[in-house]
Amino acid sequence: MPGICARRTARSLLLASALFLSLSGLAAAGVYLSPIGAGPAGEGGVMRVAFGNAWADVRAYRISVDAGFAQCSGESGSRTCGSCALGQESASFQVAWLNGTESVLDGVLQGATGELQGRFKVRVASITETLRVVNLDTGECVSSDELVSIQFQPFVECATDSDCAGGLGCAAYQCVHSECSSSSQCAADEYCVNRQCYSVPVGTCGEIVNHTWRSFMCCDNSECPANSTCIRNSCRMQRLCVFDSDCVIDEKCNLATGLCTYIPPNSSCGQYRNHAWQDFECCNNSACPAGKICVGNACTGCVTDASCPGDSKCSAGACVKITGCGLVGNHTIVPYGCCSDSDCFEEFACTDHACRPVPCGCEIEDHRCTCAATPAPSPTPTPSPSPAGQGSPTPGPQATGTPEQGATPLPAPSGGFCAPGLALLAFVPCAILFIIRKDE
Repeated sequence: MPGICARRTARSLLLASALFLSLSGLAAAGVYLSPIGAGPAGEGGVMRVAFGNAWADVRAYRISVDAGFAQCSGESGSRTCGSCALGQESASFQVAWLNGTESVLDGVLQGATGELQGRFKVRVASITETLRVVNLDTGECVSSDELVSIQFQPFVECATDSDCAGGLGCAAYQCVHSECSSSSQCAADEYCVNRQCYSVPVGTCGEIVNHTWRSFMCCDNSECPANSTCIRNSCRMQRLCVFDSDCVIDEKCNLATGLCTYIPPNSSCGQYRNHAWQDFECCNNSACPAGKICVGNACTGCVTDASCPGDSKCSAGACVKITGCGLVGNHTIVPYGCCSDSDCFEEFACTDHACRPVPCGCEIEDHRCTCAATPAPSPTPTPSPSPAGQGSPTPGPQATGTPEQGATPLPAPSGGFCAPGLALLAFVPCAILFIIRKDE
């Protein structure tokens, strides 16, 4: 595939060349990338920093450590020294780019950041060393085993699309005319890399699926081992059989050979059932006549709600009646305020599909007014009947006083009669008065 390779190589070289121009400080505008950690490395060691289609080799060509002096005490032969005082630490770097250019940055202190404008930044993240006393008399110290770790920030044309002018996109840190941002924007046999569509590299046996080449196990029997057959791009061992049930679903038992034989499909739309191929009526809507859709491999009823009555809607190719609590019309349902008391608060009841207050002067339970029962009144006593054989009833109350004085009538008892005890008490004065008058 010389054409494909040439196309890809040319585009890669174009992107790399543009990136080199940016790294050489020739780009008019750009941004620094986020810090990229590297190291540790000793003096003379090289730390490779990769980004996009490029890289930079950062060599720590000098690590400087001011070891200082230690405090020493004691006489000769038993003299001891404390820790060495650590002074200033710095490192110098030489940066070599992929395009062969080189840059130098000297004397970057520990914790500081050095910059070569429009090229790169280097921050000395840490410098470690081993300090030791070399002169017990003076306490002089020297360092060894120096190591430096860095954070490197190359200067590039762009880091995101927003760093580019309108109509351009950022690919491999370069602003380019964008063909794509994903493979879905390329042709079926292409894929997207660095904003450009490239042809999918293909093999001899396989297919392109989702912008990617997928190789098959086989495309011919010659690609399978002995006693195997290439069936549906897979090598399948030959099997002895007596019945169809001895074979897989897409095979039948060949009684003449006693071997399972593959059954090729009659179309691309169907399935195997009972060791036979069955065509479907459809596998997509395009296989159905106008006004019908493919549902469950069959061309069926409706396509839109307009094909159905107003109280129904089109679902999976069939008109389905709309049910529920609400007003149905125009292929939809508008829910009511309520359909039962349970849809309302406790103090409300569902009336005409609306929650309305329950009128009640007592307590409301389960959306109903509930009042406590009033106790029944006590029965009024009934007067005793007259004893048997006495024709006259029990005398009622008598007037008090003498005839000369004028009798004062007694008040009538409540209810028009007396209880038995009161009747007796009212009769006693009358009896005494009768006796006195008789004696006179």
